[in-house]
Amino acid sequence: MKKILSVVSAAVLMLALAACGKGGSLSDTIDDETGAYLITADNAGKGTSIGSLGGGFTLGKGQSVAVDPELTSGTLSFKLLDENGDAKLEESITGTKTELYGVRSGEYSLMVSCDENGTTGTVTIVPVDDDVFFDQDGDLEKTLKQMKEWTKVETTEEAAKAAGFESFTLPDPMTTELDNGPMGQWDIKCGDHMIEAKGYTGAAELVVRKSVYAGDGDNSGVETTYEHSWTRDINGLEVHCYGNKEGRATKTTWVDGNYMYSIMARGQGSARKTFGLGENDINTLVGAIK
Repeated sequence: MKKILSVVSAAVLMLALAACGKGGSLSDTIDDETGAYLITADNAGKGTSIGSLGGGFTLGKGQSVAVDPELTSGTLSFKLLDENGDAKLEESITGTKTELYGVRSGEYSLMVSCDENGTTGTVTIVPVDDDVFFDQDGDLEKTLKQMKEWTKVETTEEAAKAAGFESFTLPDPMTTELDNGPMGQWDIKCGDHMIEAKGYTGAAELVVRKSVYAGDGDNSGVETTYEHSWTRDINGLEVHCYGNKEGRATKTTWVDGNYMYSIMARGQGSARKTFGLGENDINTLVGAIK
């Protein structure tokens, strides 16, 4: 990502921990909307470091660290430090390949240092929503653009009002248990005439969307081609299911009146491509999401 970001908030204390190479420098700025740090190295010398004290780099649930380098020479390294100063993530950065790193959600301090003399270029380090990043095929600029379009709300009532819908309902995690395990609390956010809610069943993530029906396509944001597809009738609704394992729906979509709905079910690790909802779970969710 090459766009210029706004100057870091004055509340963040920047440290120059070692001298730069002759005529060189290492600096950073932050985008307050996305929490993205842009590190700029201009012929920076080995051992030059910069970072923030007392946190400032926040990872939420379902987020990972995206690192997008545009280095023409040299190598940088970065650390995420917890409140005790212990490094929870430590990686080297070189070249131009975007990488994604997993670490437990929480508040961290970010430290960046030069590993070679003459290091030149930029690196963007930013927390991203895992599902958005994968849906955008690892394109960081598109990922951050989509993340900016959402506004978090606390209740389904707030979501419906913000989106301009008459109502919005979700399964109650306190009373609903799916075959994969208990459900977690929903995180809800609104976009342009769309609502998205993220929840969990066991270790798998559920992403529910409701939007105004546009007449074709679906609102999941996922264009993956699946090995299996089938259609079911649930309470008079034509429900379309897609997955890479027969009878297990990774993506479920349907239209009810003027609204389009979708459910994405995402497993973890090696199960990510094959995890899906069974018939009972689809019945439960479709019946509760309005």
